[in-house]
Amino acid sequence: MRKNRKDCLMQNKTKERIRNYIRENLSRGYSLKSIEKGLVVHGYESKFSKEMINEFDVRTHLNKNLLFVFAFLILAMGLFFVKPTFMGYITFTEQDNFTDVLSLGVNESSSYIWELENKGDLRRVGINARFSGDGYTKVYLRHDDTDYVVFDSSQEEGLAEVTGFAVLNETLEEQMNETSINETLANMSIEIKLDYYNDSDYDNDVVVDLSVAESEFNADEDKLCTKWSVDSGESVNHVCYGNDECCAFLGLEVGSSNWNDTYYSYYEKEGAGYDNVVSAQIVYVDYNLTEIEAEIVYSEILSLPVKFLSPYTEFEDVCVETCLLPGFNALNYTLIFEVENGALEIESVSYTIENERTVNN
Repeated sequence: MRKNRKDCLMQNKTKERIRNYIRENLSRGYSLKSIEKGLVVHGYESKFSKEMINEFDVRTHLNKNLLFVFAFLILAMGLFFVKPTFMGYITFTEQDNFTDVLSLGVNESSSYIWELENKGDLRRVGINARFSGDGYTKVYLRHDDTDYVVFDSSQEEGLAEVTGFAVLNETLEEQMNETSINETLANMSIEIKLDYYNDSDYDNDVVVDLSVAESEFNADEDKLCTKWSVDSGESVNHVCYGNDECCAFLGLEVGSSNWNDTYYSYYEKEGAGYDNVVSAQIVYVDYNLTEIEAEIVYSEILSLPVKFLSPYTEFEDVCVETCLLPGFNALNYTLIFEVENGALEIESVSYTIENERTVNN
C-alpha cells in the first residue's frame, strides 16, 4: 500500500514537472507539436508525451469556451437591464494564421524583402527552416530600424530534430561510363566499366550506388573479384567483392560473394566522409600451389566522386522575440540573415494577422 502511494507521488511529481516544462515553452512561443517532439527527444514515451500535450490542448479549448460563455452572459445581462434605443454596428478583431512559402537558400549573411501575401496587423512570425554545418545562424525581422530575433540556431537544443544526410554527387561526364583495358595474359583481358547505378532499391537521399556489372572480360567469372577503395581525404579503406581466393590474394576481407554486386556508399561506411573518391578494380586470380603456378590479371583502376552534405537540423514554426508582436502594419518587412560556417534553407514563414471587422448590431 505504501509502495503504491510512493509510486503515485512520484508519478504526480513527474507530471507536474512536465506541465511546468510545457507552460514555459508555450510562453516562449513554441507550438504544442514542437513541445511534444521535445519531450520524446528527452526520453519520454510517445504515448505519455501525447497525453500530456492533449491535456493542455483540452485546457486551452476549455478556457476559450469559458471566456465565450462569460462574454455571452455579460451581453445578455446588458440587454436585460439596458433597453437599447437605437440600432448600430459592432466592431471586433479577429486573428488568422497564414504561411508564405519562400524556398530560400542562404549560405552567407544577407537580407531579404518579405512581401506579405496577406495584409493587416502583424502579431506573430515563425520560421520553418533547416540548417546544416558546424557554425550557427540567426534570422531577424526588421521593422522601423529595430531588429527582432525570429530564429537562433544556438537556442533550439532539445526542440530540434536531426533528419539525416543529403547526397551531393557531382557527376563527372568524363568519368561516366569510363572504360579501360588492362594488359592481356594468355589472351585474357578485363575491360572495367564503373558507373552510378540508378535502378537500385536503395536509391534515396543518403546512399550512393556504384556498379561494375557492365564490365567485359574473357576469363572465368567465378575467379573474379572487385577491389573497392574509399578515399575520404583523411584515410583510404578497402573491401573486396567476389571470389574468396581472389580476395585473400589481395589481403582483403570479403564484403560480398559476387564480384559484380552493387557497392552502396554512405557516410562512415569504409571510412567515408563528406567528400570522397570511390575507386574500383577487377582482378582475376587462378593459382595452383602444388605446381607453384599462378595466372593474375588486373583491370585498370577507375574512380567516381561521392559527396555528402553535412547533417542538417530542421526547425518548425520557431519564434524567439516574434511570438507576440504589438501589431506592426507594413506592406513589407526585411528579414536579416546571419550565417557562419553553414547553410540555411528557409522553407516558409508562418505568421498571424489581426484585422478589425464591423457587422450590423
